[in-house]
Amino acid sequence: MSEIAVGMTASPGVVLTVLTHLNSGKVDDAVALFAEEFRFNDYGIGLEFKDKGRLAEFFRKNRELYPDAELQPDTIFLRGDRVVAEWTLRATLVEPFSGGLSRKLPISLRGLPSFGRRTARSSIGRTTTTD
Repeated sequence: MSEIAVGMTASPGVVLTVLTHLNSGKVDDAVALFAEEFRFNDYGIGLEFKDKGRLAEFFRKNRELYPDAELQPDTIFLRGDRVVAEWTLRATLVEPFSGGLSRKLPISLRGLPSFGRRTARSSIGRTTTTD
């Protein structure tokens, strides 16, 4: 599970916009939606980001390693001061195979990040997102 703290009023629309930008490789546009002060925790791999530059570097590296990766939101709902999103990550893993060849394996992972109300910013005003 990851947690992203982003703005004052998180909304499903902001979450969808961030995911859309990330899925299309527009890392800078996705990161621009975060407030100046935010927190992004990825509990699955034990990382925390509070700096937009480092977060952008993380997203770019993910894109480099898994260029076809796509986060598909399955369910988004409000819970108190958080937006909770259930999603599926789809990507292709390329691994070495016999005789110097490689093979492509499709992977699909489900996740449940929550988006809090105190850290993302949209062009209209401040919003929050927690992944």
